[in-house]
Amino acid sequence: MKNLLLTLGHNSSAMLIEDDQVIWGYETERLSGQKSDSRFPKIVLDAKNFYKPDMVYATHWAPTCRLRDMSAKHWDPSSFDGVPMRSLRLDRSHHDTHLAGAMSYAGPFFTTRTGVYGLVIDGFGTLGEHLSVYEFKHGQPILRRRVHGYETSLGLWYQYATAFMGMKMHEDEYKLLGYEVHCPMDIAPLVEGHADSTAIQWLDTMSKSVYRSRYDPIYNLEALAAIKEKHFQHLTKVCEKFGVLDPASHEGRAVLSRYVQRVLETVVTLIVDDYPCMQHLLCSGGVFFNVKLNKRLIGRVPGQICVYPLAGDQGNAIGLYAMDHPDFIFPADLNWGVRSLKNVGRVDGLHWLNEADAKDYVISMLKLRGYVNLVRGHMEFGPRALCNTSTLAIPTEANVAKINAANNRNTVMPMAPVMTAEMYHMLFNATGKVWKSEEHMIVAMQYKNTPSSVLRGVAHKYDVDGGQPYFTGRPQVIDGRDPFMEDVLNHFGHPLINTSFNFHGQPIAYDSEQVIKNHMLQRERDESFETIVIPNS
Repeated sequence: MKNLLLTLGHNSSAMLIEDDQVIWGYETERLSGQKSDSRFPKIVLDAKNFYKPDMVYATHWAPTCRLRDMSAKHWDPSSFDGVPMRSLRLDRSHHDTHLAGAMSYAGPFFTTRTGVYGLVIDGFGTLGEHLSVYEFKHGQPILRRRVHGYETSLGLWYQYATAFMGMKMHEDEYKLLGYEVHCPMDIAPLVEGHADSTAIQWLDTMSKSVYRSRYDPIYNLEALAAIKEKHFQHLTKVCEKFGVLDPASHEGRAVLSRYVQRVLETVVTLIVDDYPCMQHLLCSGGVFFNVKLNKRLIGRVPGQICVYPLAGDQGNAIGLYAMDHPDFIFPADLNWGVRSLKNVGRVDGLHWLNEADAKDYVISMLKLRGYVNLVRGHMEFGPRALCNTSTLAIPTEANVAKINAANNRNTVMPMAPVMTAEMYHMLFNATGKVWKSEEHMIVAMQYKNTPSSVLRGVAHKYDVDGGQPYFTGRPQVIDGRDPFMEDVLNHFGHPLINTSFNFHGQPIAYDSEQVIKNHMLQRERDESFETIVIPNS
């Protein structure tokens, strides 16, 4: 049976599952070339010539909970005339599918233990929901709390704060974690104290919300403009309080990011504290792309934490499908984008090599220059490059700067390390507290010791008022399913940088044409970068 899974709106995507096996899956941006493309994924269906599924599973965020209320930009029902369809309803809400996708990823061993809770937080979903707490009983989730209303949405808070600081919503939120560590230590405690007071007020507003029932509807998307303006006014007062003259300056972003992040962390941790029986925590929703929040929860929960790597809406349709197919086993990896990497001939600095020769060339280029691009196999699904469409590098700060400059990136974040399981347990604290998520760069973890200079490009420094600084990293652990990368890592004996091979503003490459485009844009800025492609057609 051919099941077409659609995510409509943010993180627009399409997947095909046949006989409980993922055949292919793509986010729309991968094929359109338009970063964060939210349009109906027609370009995916056209590319796969696929409009005749046996069943369609469609998830969305229409506040009415009705698929038909999605705009023409997001939904084209005429594409599936006569095809049976499953979508959302009151007892299968946007958040319920977020959680179901996470359950499928975590597996039954995690969810059937004692004291397991689920937490879903995002911008908003159906009926205006933005925070849901679940308790698992015999492996099944029971809704314990749900908060509706745009005013207290932590996802919208972070999104609009990003815009207030002059950055792009839905793209630049992660940069706040880079800026917040630069908040001057003489005012950081004051900023955090003010944020903690705001968090208490935030929780109080949540508790007084008129939207306390899981069935209370919110239909008015026009309210979002008013919420944005309210957050802008709030942050303007924060600027006045702490002497920020320009919220888009480096100094302004440092102070405001510290404040915004602290509000988020404090609200979430206080919500977690409301459930003393919580031993283990399963997280989903776009807010959990915030790797520092996830680190905070590691220290807050006695047992293990599992964060769904498809925490945004792109993972929702999988959850809806899994609700109907409880025996569905989540794939071992996220490389679902079947693509053609065809050798198109000579391009300066680009090499078409077989796997054995590619491995040798990767190693030689890392030794010679310290960085190289690698494109092979299926394209990654979701926001992380997982060594199939990556720039690999020796993890020094100098190489981070080199890669950012070549790709026209101005991020202040360090890059993520890819490593073997042995390296992971050797380098990081509390490795036993993370369930599966260490494979997908979605949890920040604390290094046991101050990283050496060769690792500083994958280490994020946090200064502590009156104490020793500590360092974090967001690892991708290779667990034995990728002998190519394991051989490369073992050759060097330490982690490597793994960052996505894509020029700023370009999505991860879908085919040879897009690979060459990214390669040439990069080479125009720095001719020392070379790209290795393992052809498959």
